[in-house]
This record gives sequence, structure tokens and C-alpha cells, in this order.
Amino acid sequence: MFCAYDRSVVLLSDDEQPDWQPALAPSAYDRPNIWALKLRALAARGALDEAHRGLSLVSAARLACLPCDREYLGTLGALVRVALRVGAVDYARVLHALLEPYGEHFAVNPSFFCEGSVSQLLGMLAQSFG
Repeated sequence: MFCAYDRSVVLLSDDEQPDWQPALAPSAYDRPNIWALKLRALAARGALDEAHRGLSLVSAARLACLPCDREYLGTLGALVRVALRVGAVDYARVLHALLEPYGEHFAVNPSFFCEGSVSQLLGMLAQSFG
């Protein structure tokens, strides 16, 4: 999964290797950070329908129940990018509220990839709201 993620998000590779699809298939049993990374990679690959279906495994309202652990900001950062890419406004609004207290931090995920500063992500979300 991490190799497929790295090829999709970090290296921006558009290879058509068949192994990425099963590796990036979201599951209701994924830990939140892994679920978010899979969605981020799907969205980066242009598999927007799959990313949107995977996003719906956790309702927008349930995002507030995600564990506030060391992966929290990276998880939310990845989800911001997915929500914006697939046009999930209900998720974007919840993510904005969850990230607002962390404006001076960075959203780094467990693969040590930084989704950006939280203030940048908040700005991207605000822009999407008009």
C-alpha cells in the first residue's frame, strides 16, 4: 500500500502497474490514517469515483470521532485534499472545523509526507466555500 501511495502521491507516477488497485482499496477495517492515505492515492491517480466511495465509509459527521493521535493532522490533511478533489462539500466543512484549532501546525502523515501547513489547507477549504 505504501509503495502504491508513494508512486501516486509522492513520486507523481502515472504508471499503469496493476498492483495499485488492490493495494489502495479502502476497507471499513482500515485504521483512519491508512484509510486516508488510500483515498489520497486514489484521488491523485484520478480514481475519483473510488475515492468518493471510500470516503463515504466514514460519514462526515463521524470525522469528529477520529482518534487525536500522532497521525491526526496528516490524516485530516489527506482527507482535505480528497474532499476538495471529489467535491465533497459536507466533508470539507467538517474538516475545516476540525483543523481550525491547528492553524500553526503542519499536516504530516505516517509516510512522512507533508500535506502542507494547516493554514494552507484551511485556506484551500475556505476558497472552495466561495
